Amino acid sequence: MSDTHTPLKLPQLGRSCVSAQYQRQREDEVLDMNNKGVTAGSNGELGRAWDLLKQAERIVESDIVGEMRTRLMSITQNNLGYVAKLDGRLDEAASCVESALRLEYQLGPPLPSTALNLSAILNSKHLYNKARDLAKLTIDLLTDEEKRSRREAKKHGEQAAASQTLIWIAAWHNLAVAQLRATTKVLPVSVVWGYFESAIKLSSASLGRMHHVTLEVQHSYSNAKRSWEVTKQAHQRDKSMFYTRRVPSPVPHVPHVPSASPPKQ
Repeated sequence: MSDTHTPLKLPQLGRSCVSAQYQRQREDEVLDMNNKGVTAGSNGELGRAWDLLKQAERIVESDIVGEMRTRLMSITQNNLGYVAKLDGRLDEAASCVESALRLEYQLGPPLPSTALNLSAILNSKHLYNKARDLAKLTIDLLTDEEKRSRREAKKHGEQAAASQTLIWIAAWHNLAVAQLRATTKVLPVSVVWGYFESAIKLSSASLGRMHHVTLEVQHSYSNAKRSWEVTKQAHQRDKSMFYTRRVPSPVPHVPHVPSASPPKQ
């Protein structure tokens, strides 16, 4: 699809109406490219995914104005970060998602999924203190979002919207992984096990005990506990090792939930 676009020639309409139609058409193109880009990335077509999202980025920069420009650029940067992470380009992924988070703050509270995505990338980069803070932010945002949803539902006599289960599960998991390796604000290991168990309990109740997400988090928890026991045994042999070696296992795979489109009004 070309980056250029010829406005519709509708002389019977006013100039502002034509401009509004043109911008709306371009907005729809950006959303479509984001959805196609995320799908392509999920299917392993990383080159095609990147090209679609960079094309969306160029359209936003050239043709979109106002609040929608900020919103669509945030979505596009978030998804560029998602594809870059899939491609192993962690520095570029972090830069894209950090940009998305800054843009979302201009509009109000950021999306929990964006904070979650950044925490996953920072865990992969071994920046555990920052990853922990982003996982905590994700949980805070989810909590505030559900409170607002309940208030609105109560006001209108409706049922509150379903919670973002996968994001909750991934947030608790990310927090556990990062906190276990953090070098500041260190907590007792029993607290960290509680984070893992919160993720497992929620996943089992919402998705089922044999769901792949539940099994993945359980496997991550088991690996973390085994590594912790190895570290404890090493500490018993040489106390200095306890201060210089923290859970030597690599960061496990973290479920990643990209935000492909803005909430429907």
